[in-house]
Amino acid sequence: MEDTDKNDLNEQQKAIRDSSNKNIEKYKILINQISIFKDFKESTINLIVNSSKLLSYSIGQPLSSRKTIGNKVLIILEGEARLYAKINDAYSTIAKLGPGSIVGLGSLLRNAPCESITSINEIKALAIPDSTILEIYQEEQLFKNFCQSSFFPGEILDLAEIITKKSSKKGIQVKDVYKILIGTVKLANFND
Repeated sequence: MEDTDKNDLNEQQKAIRDSSNKNIEKYKILINQISIFKDFKESTINLIVNSSKLLSYSIGQPLSSRKTIGNKVLIILEGEARLYAKINDAYSTIAKLGPGSIVGLGSLLRNAPCESITSINEIKALAIPDSTILEIYQEEQLFKNFCQSSFFPGEILDLAEIITKKSSKKGIQVKDVYKILIGTVKLANFND
């Protein structure tokens, strides 16, 4: 190989390395802006940066399904999605999810799929592998506390559907029960 070819190759490798370093810094800034990650250790932020991907979803594309537990947790960065349920043989939007919303964590934590979510418009999301989420859960007490004290929209929808099915009251709607629960449901703390 001639010296000019080697120099061109070295320049290309350097450009790729520089671009990669810029992307890593962008990821770190992005991750630090997400409220649940704000006070994480530097090593945890690096773990998220090195294992996560930025994904794009087009209009109508599913982000999660009630049929399977996904292998990643998504944090919506741009765009909107809808949590939906099948009610009286028709699909109905129960809630809209926007930037900062977490998709898939509720299903992962309860080890049962509970989120049917599709994009309303173009979405950009940070995708964190489930193995990384598990590691963060074990290493970061703040994250563990967040997970143990939070209900997620898919879980609340699941509860609303159970209440609606078991209710003796005629005409009670899943969407109405969801709206009541979303503002009132809290986890009991039996350690106090």
